[in-house]
Amino acid sequence: MIHKTTDCSGISIVILVKVPSRHFLRALQSARQCSNDVVVVVDGAPGDADRLGLSPTPRGVSVLVKRLDGFAAQRNYGVQHAKHPWVFHLDSDEFITRDLAQQLSEFVGTDEAQVYSVRRLTFIWNWPLKHLFVHETCLRLHQGG
Repeated sequence: MIHKTTDCSGISIVILVKVPSRHFLRALQSARQCSNDVVVVVDGAPGDADRLGLSPTPRGVSVLVKRLDGFAAQRNYGVQHAKHPWVFHLDSDEFITRDLAQQLSEFVGTDEAQVYSVRRLTFIWNWPLKHLFVHETCLRLHQGG
């Protein structure tokens, strides 16, 4: 978990939420400590954002409600509302580690590539799968719309 704010001011973070998990608030907290623009896209109808338990909505966080019409469509909807030129995608049951936040802050301002992947460690019942999915990477950071 990030304990102090890391300046990733050129990166927006998009979190998609279908069903809020018990890990969502941890994901949101780690995103907020890394970026001043967090876009949360909730699957559902107006009023479903109340399920997140964010009352009032924290500063720097936009909560959008949109009925799910495909993963890519939800993701693109979040990207359309991002304020910064770069977008990082975070699942609602994941969090940004201190190391990743530091790498993102060092990245801001460089134009080496247009898409970046992140290595992910998968957990099942609070146990890391160190021998399965060892080299799993996900495309997470790209230039916005």
